[in-house]
Amino acid sequence: MIRIKVVNKINKKAGEVFKVVKDFKKYADFISGVKQITELPGNGNILRMRWQVDFDGAPFEWTEEEIIHKQSKTISFKALEGDFYIYCGEWRIEDTGDNGSNIKLEAYFDWGVPNMEKHVGAMLERKAKKALKGMVLSLKRKCENG
Repeated sequence: MIRIKVVNKINKKAGEVFKVVKDFKKYADFISGVKQITELPGNGNILRMRWQVDFDGAPFEWTEEEIIHKQSKTISFKALEGDFYIYCGEWRIEDTGDNGSNIKLEAYFDWGVPNMEKHVGAMLERKAKKALKGMVLSLKRKCENG
């Protein structure tokens, strides 16, 4: 299983950043590679979304469950079905005490095809890292510049 962690400082308070991060339906408007996110029926703080993305030329689709924890400003997520055997992780937004915050994304991937991973696993890992870093950078820009 691959673990990817991305952290970035944002010059906005955590509450403001959290509002942007949890608004998944708008990601396609400002994050390169996110083609479409469709909200499915959920339940309270548990959301279900259908994601369609392009990781550096590689298209992926999956249905994901997000659990929104407003108090701790965290979002736990996991793929329920789709192109990943395992895809899960957490968004965490933390105040830094200087009117800014840190946005942290930690994700775990397993493509579910051990023979394929021997041959293309490193390439898929690079594409996933690039995509997640780009996503966090796009969220930073959206928070700081609107």
